[in-house]
Amino acid sequence: FSLLLPIIIVLNVLIVLSRYVFGVGLVAFQELVLYLHAIIFLGCAGWVLLQDEHVRVDIFYRDQSNKKKNLVNFIGIVFFLLPSVFVIGWYSIDFILTSWSIGESSTEPGGLPYVYIQKSFILLFPVLQFLASMKLIIKLWKLKLIISKALKGHLGAIKGYLGAINRTSEDYFGLLRIT
Repeated sequence: FSLLLPIIIVLNVLIVLSRYVFGVGLVAFQELVLYLHAIIFLGCAGWVLLQDEHVRVDIFYRDQSNKKKNLVNFIGIVFFLLPSVFVIGWYSIDFILTSWSIGESSTEPGGLPYVYIQKSFILLFPVLQFLASMKLIIKLWKLKLIISKALKGHLGAIKGYLGAINRTSEDYFGLLRIT
C-alpha cells in the first residue's frame, strides 16, 4: 500500500502545476489523491499493528518486563481492538451497500463517479486489523502467554488477600457471636 505514495506525490505536483501555472483545476485528480490516501492509511493499519509501530501512550508500558507488555498487548487486543474492529466492520457494511446500491458519485463537478468504490476501502481497516490481531494473539500464545500463567503469581497474592479478609471477617463475626 505504501508504494502508492510516489503516485500521490506525482498527482499532487500535477494538481498544483495545473492550477497555478495553467489555471485549470483537476478535481478528479484531487479526489484520486484522496482515494489513494484512504487506501494507504486503511490498508497499512494492520501492518503497523504487526510491527508494533502504532501510537500508544507509554507512560507505564515502556518500563515493564516483556511478559507484562505481552499481557497488556493481549488484553488490549481481546478487550479493545477486536470489539472496535467488529463494530467498525458491522456498521460499515450497510454504509457501503447503500453507496453501491445508489451508485454514489462525487458531488463535485468534474469529480470521479466512483465514490462507492472509495467507501468500500473502509472494509480494509477492520479486515486487516482482525487478521493482524489474530496473528499477534497466535504469537502471544506461542510465547506461552496464557492468561492463567501470566497471572499465576498475581492469583496467589489475590487468594492470600481474600483469605486474610475472610479470616478477619470470621474473627470479627466470631467476636460478635461471643458478646
